[in-house]
Amino acid sequence: MISLLEQLKDFGQYLGGAEHEKCLIPLLIAFCKIDERIPAEKAVEQMIPILNKNHDIILDTVKKLAKPEMVISKDCSARIIAAQIGNVSSNEVGPMLETYNTIVVHENPAVRKTGARHLKVFFSKNIFRNFYQIVVGIQNPRKR
Repeated sequence: MISLLEQLKDFGQYLGGAEHEKCLIPLLIAFCKIDERIPAEKAVEQMIPILNKNHDIILDTVKKLAKPEMVISKDCSARIIAAQIGNVSSNEVGPMLETYNTIVVHENPAVRKTGARHLKVFFSKNIFRNFYQIVVGIQNPRKR
């Protein structure tokens, strides 16, 4: 599986460039849904550059990865959210943070740990206030 993923790395140029690379996303999502960590990590590494060029499919990709009840798939979703949160439009930040919140507050401790591993990105990108508002469900966290 890993050698197949390595060959897919440069496959986008044969598909016709960046605008056609997004057809690889469903295949890479399938690798993330397999309960094997190394292929899933390789798939995410290849997905991030494709998503950098195709901002319109980031939210859909994140939601597809967060849906299954597998820890590795949710980890992939959290990694993509952390990497792409600055690349989505302002109306997509809320749904992405809500998806991230479902990972952070999940009943499975391994899933919560996965979500917590990426929290530092929100602090470094100054997105924590938005995240706090979504999690707590208030408009202004200072007026308590």
